Amino acid sequence: MIRFSLLSTTALMFCAALALSACGGGSGGPKTASNTGGQPSGSAVGQGGGGNPQTPGNTGTRTGDSPAGQSSDTSGNPVGQTDSLVSGTGDAVSEDATPTREAALRHAIETVGTGAPGTLTISRPDGSKADIWLDASWRAAGSAPVAPTTIRYSGQSLTRTGAARPTTAWVYTDIQPPRALDFTEVWPLDTDTDADQQNDALGITAAHLRERLVTHVSRLPGDTREGDTDSVNPVDRGVSGEDRDFDRGHEIDGRFDGAYGIYSCVAETCSLNDSGDPRKGITAMAGWVFTPKSYTGAGGGSRKPQVSVPDTDYRWFGFWLRGPDPLDDGAYEMTTFAGGSQPFAGDPRALSGRATYEGPAAGQYVKEGADGSASAGVFTAKVTLHADFGSSQTIHGGLSGFRGGGRDLGWSLSFGSTSIASSGGFSGRTHGATWDSTYKGTDGYRDEGQDNHGRFSGRLYGDGADGAYPTGAAGTFTGKFDDGAVAGGFGTYLMVTQRKN
Repeated sequence: MIRFSLLSTTALMFCAALALSACGGGSGGPKTASNTGGQPSGSAVGQGGGGNPQTPGNTGTRTGDSPAGQSSDTSGNPVGQTDSLVSGTGDAVSEDATPTREAALRHAIETVGTGAPGTLTISRPDGSKADIWLDASWRAAGSAPVAPTTIRYSGQSLTRTGAARPTTAWVYTDIQPPRALDFTEVWPLDTDTDADQQNDALGITAAHLRERLVTHVSRLPGDTREGDTDSVNPVDRGVSGEDRDFDRGHEIDGRFDGAYGIYSCVAETCSLNDSGDPRKGITAMAGWVFTPKSYTGAGGGSRKPQVSVPDTDYRWFGFWLRGPDPLDDGAYEMTTFAGGSQPFAGDPRALSGRATYEGPAAGQYVKEGADGSASAGVFTAKVTLHADFGSSQTIHGGLSGFRGGGRDLGWSLSFGSTSIASSGGFSGRTHGATWDSTYKGTDGYRDEGQDNHGRFSGRLYGDGADGAYPTGAAGTFTGKFDDGAVAGGFGTYLMVTQRKN
């Protein structure tokens, strides 16, 4: 898990286009628990919309906004449903709606700011959904809606407790469950214990102890040997006690990074200090090596020792809304943010061919009716990006399938072609179009003018090892239509590649 603060360092954020007057708002060796300088660490870090891409500094805990349960907007209505309908004739007006509420929301959308509303924490334990959290002033409010045509991503919403003005955040991520890998894929064996010139064990170091990777809690499954004996290789069934010494050849059953195996003393005298405190664990261990062992599972059959490895390459995006402000004519404030745990470490200019990325988008919308009515709420959509690497070094795409309030909003938002920087960042202009059943164009979307422009920006992510394509992208955007406006964030994952020779 990785932690970092998004409000304290604006240079770590990239934002969606327009400035807001008040924003307020990710392991040493083969596997470690903390990172620095944007290295992978198994947790996500928030990034603001538009502007310069954020480079997260991971410190061992991940932080971020956290949705849970069913989300609700600032008026208390379920997320994904229309917040209110202002009908000009007095019909179907929500209890807290005012004739200017949608106008105030549109102003917040069109003046959207940058940055997450606090420290964002993202993790995904075994067999569970993603955990997304903010600081202690926030509580889980529900699951956030995701476009049904997308996979991998999940969302949560949070509300700020004790705030003078209602404040809600929506956060999305594609962090995946931990993977089970063979022990030697994660921890190269570096010690020969039987002089056959083949390394078959891992030497235990102080760094392993600091990372709490050494545990002595149980015997290997299927191991029927007795406890401490006078045999050549006596076996401990769980070591406890401080400042204990053992002779060469002594063995202790245990686990290293979750894998079963045997700790063996390979020095004349080996020391071990077990504090007996589960919060501290084993604080000193010298002269020992760990040999991973296969074991017989509960259902029979031999199983290789494996290590559970957390996802260290994932994206996140989100937005938050504060308001209304009774001292400012009911004004709302909105910001968007996006980021990833592993900014693209390669050079896009060294790649060739094309890649397609897909994923969800979400944000706030306001839609105006022909009869003078207006509706507002949370929308979902699908985003598609097409990257052309090599000499072109451009990216373009857009959003489709806009839905909000349980209906099709009838919009399409294109991302104009723009250059990809050597850092993997990109930004450009959006253009909105509205569905018209009477329109004779090829796709049915009417584009009536040059005023329906907004902005988008984002960044590519992935380790870029061995010339690999970026694994995903995330960013933020704004958009205008003949009958409305939107602001939000998006996240994608690699779908299709076409390499050139």
